[in-house]
Amino acid sequence: MGGLESRDCLLYDPFFDRWSYISKIPVGHMLCTIVACNYNDEAIFTFMADANINLKASCLDLQKMNPKHYADDNTLEMSFNW
Repeated sequence: MGGLESRDCLLYDPFFDRWSYISKIPVGHMLCTIVACNYNDEAIFTFMADANINLKASCLDLQKMNPKHYADDNTLEMSFNW
């Protein structure tokens, strides 16, 4: 997975040598402080600490993931799970 300033998350497929847009991270989610964990190939959880040292987590459900070839088609958004 990778990310852009526009909050788009990207997935690289080495078999097709192609990047696809898979979701947007939550507003306020800092890319430089995350830890991402793949849970049983069913979900990816991200964890970050904000400026007040509050731990925040978000989740990408891999079962609902629908990769898109263009950023404008990327409408799936992750949200913070408290």
